[in-house]
Amino acid sequence: MNLLTGINSISNILWDLNGVLLDDEPVHEQCFRELLSNDFGISLSHEDYDNYFLGKTDRLGFIDFFKKVEDEIPESMLDTMCEKKHEYYEYYSSKGLNINLDAVTLLDDLSSRNYKQTLVTCDQERDVVKILQKTLPNVFDIIITNDDVKYSKPSSEPYLQAIAKLGVVDSSCLVIEDTLVGAISGRSAGAQVAVIHSKSETKFLRELYNNGIDDVFVSFNEIKISYNL
Repeated sequence: MNLLTGINSISNILWDLNGVLLDDEPVHEQCFRELLSNDFGISLSHEDYDNYFLGKTDRLGFIDFFKKVEDEIPESMLDTMCEKKHEYYEYYSSKGLNINLDAVTLLDDLSSRNYKQTLVTCDQERDVVKILQKTLPNVFDIIITNDDVKYSKPSSEPYLQAIAKLGVVDSSCLVIEDTLVGAISGRSAGAQVAVIHSKSETKFLRELYNNGIDDVFVSFNEIKISYNL
């Protein structure tokens, strides 16, 4: 593990939502799988979900996925698919979403010691507002959603915008992510990046390493210890 220098200067924690604070990636995967099966007769494998949808906006995920089966998707069809995906997600999330308790324990501990907490997510604002009201109300001073940016993750724009709103230097920010897309976004913005990943998947780890990201952790407590938080 190759931690960056200056870790003791970290005072701002920039959290991803899906897969980090919220254990809802299986819900998103189920939504995409049902939509593609019902509307197109396409069977979505777990590998394809990871390759084309994980960590991205719904729109970008659909665009990347359909590149392998069609040359181009009309904008009107993309709009319809994204809205349908939203409806699927609302249905399943209404049954309850699982909070990552270990992540929230770290978040609460750092908040009590005056670390600034920021949320940076690919989700739409309408979903984020509902999710936070149910799960983590009044926690984040700054929230960046897909509606706030022109280019979402893996672009650096979401994290650059968060850092600008914080009014701090990028090296004081620790991004906590679980996907390659999110890690690239945080690293491109100049922040330190910790990737939480409990599985030893060689392909994923190699992709992180190839993008200059090798701070991968199996637990949030390990992140706390390694960065001296």
